[in-house]
Amino acid sequence: MTADVIVGVAGALGGGVVASATSFLTLRATHRAERQRWIADREWEHATDVARARREAYSTFLAHENAIIMSAAAVANRQLGRPPLGHMPDDQVPVYQGLQDAYATALLLASASTQAMIIECQQWLDELVWASWKGQDRPMPRDDLHNDVLAAMQRDAVDPPTRGAVEA
Repeated sequence: MTADVIVGVAGALGGGVVASATSFLTLRATHRAERQRWIADREWEHATDVARARREAYSTFLAHENAIIMSAAAVANRQLGRPPLGHMPDDQVPVYQGLQDAYATALLLASASTQAMIIECQQWLDELVWASWKGQDRPMPRDDLHNDVLAAMQRDAVDPPTRGAVEA
């Protein structure tokens, strides 16, 4: 009877060890999968929050871009046939300041490729403002600049993010 008891106890202990090991490995795999899901959820939330912030910043930048274009045209029309201005007209100051604030915010949130487009657009806007003081116009440096800026902004802020994608 003692041999039967020993075999029974050994079998019970062996079964318990196997059950414990299986439970431990299952728990560990479940924990690892849950952690990966949590990380993917946080990446998704971050990507959508960044996209939302970018949409707001880009919308503000585009609105101020339009305002400075209109302001520069008004100043250029007033300056036709007059000597060039040595400083920014008072009515252009708040419009330009709004553009600079929107530019800084958009640049801060933009991806690297969109930053390059925003910088190029901002440089043209600066030249446009300075030219307006002389009663001149400054055409865009290239015809597709505005479309390229809009396309880059759309990629950053409108196109849906993909799960697990890393934002640049």
